[in-house]
Amino acid sequence: MRSIKISGLIVFILFFSIAGMSAQENRQSLTWQECIDLVWKNNPELKASRHDIKASDFAITKAWSDYFPDLTLSGTAKRFEDATGTAKSPKTSQTYTGKASLEIFSGFKTRAGVKEAEASLNRSKSGFSQTRARLLADLRESFAEALFAQENVNLSEKIENRLKKNADFLRLRYEGGLEARWAFQKARADWKESQWALRKSLQEMTVAQKKLLKVLGLQTMKNFLVSGEFSFPDIPKLKDLREKVLKKHPDIAFQRFQREFSRAAVQKEKSGYWPALSLFSDYSLKGTDERPDHKAWSYGVEVSWGLFSGLETYAATRQARENYLKEDHALRKTVLSVDSDLKDTSTAYTFAKDRVHIAKAKLDAAIERAHVVEEEYASGLKTFLDWEQSQSLLTQEEKQYLSAQRDALIALARFEKARGKELP
Repeated sequence: MRSIKISGLIVFILFFSIAGMSAQENRQSLTWQECIDLVWKNNPELKASRHDIKASDFAITKAWSDYFPDLTLSGTAKRFEDATGTAKSPKTSQTYTGKASLEIFSGFKTRAGVKEAEASLNRSKSGFSQTRARLLADLRESFAEALFAQENVNLSEKIENRLKKNADFLRLRYEGGLEARWAFQKARADWKESQWALRKSLQEMTVAQKKLLKVLGLQTMKNFLVSGEFSFPDIPKLKDLREKVLKKHPDIAFQRFQREFSRAAVQKEKSGYWPALSLFSDYSLKGTDERPDHKAWSYGVEVSWGLFSGLETYAATRQARENYLKEDHALRKTVLSVDSDLKDTSTAYTFAKDRVHIAKAKLDAAIERAHVVEEEYASGLKTFLDWEQSQSLLTQEEKQYLSAQRDALIALARFEKARGKELP
């Protein structure tokens, strides 16, 4: 009897802890849309991807700068002594020069650099889309886990209350000589196990909430719950979706621009085989021990051609070429992976969604069976084993139905990631 009283006190404390927590957390419930807003506001991956796009944008400006002339101003002032002259006193000289130069041809190196920078920008934008698609899947999974954990606490409390009632019922039958002692002991053991399951579900809810906060980009948020329900939308048919996905999927787009980047790198390295041509003009003022008034100016054309560089140009070109071929094969592999994942996840979600309906039907049957068997057991028409089996089946189907809903949402998240759906 003392053990039962102590266990009852634990449940009492847990019950009012949950009730008190719920009363506070209702003021800090997070809806699905609020979670999306928090991801946009706080997630470091999204912020890093945005900065990557800006950096790539400036890289294009840098690449285009080679099409414009370079203008430089320089000045030199020095004090020296001419050891060969008759006068041994130190002298002072000043030189000021302005120079302009324009590269006319560099073996298409500048054009390749621009194409390389443009491919890098498009690759960064595709990377941003990849991040959005990954975060949508992570958010849906973590939201589903948090919602499941909350519902599991409620279910665990419901099961604990029912098993406590069953233990009290069996205790009365045992004390009245209507049931064996082991039956009461089994019912009491089941009740204690349900208390343990309730404590475990509370801890699991804390863990699930922590995982959700990680996706949201937050370290802490006190006293919150997610607000929503399990819903399972219909998805497009695979044959209607496949062509669009293979054309616009972020993973495929990223790899495509990675290949374009490598192609531009090949052209950039091949420019070393060509001569370089540039125009230049300069104007200078010089003077020694006097105001710099000696004027000089020049202009001309400069041509340079590296005839041999120790096979550096050859090796660099072949290396860039091999990298391009590697990226081309990687693109083909990505297309095959996306196509395969799209089919697999579509099938998985369809079966997971069907399982929810099956689990619900089995739960409804278990509820009806438990109700009938309970009445028959109380009337002496069923044995304890029949009654215990119906109660165990009810608990099992309740848990299976909740798990099926969670699994279906996770399957939906993986399908959305496979199709490249991005965080709205």
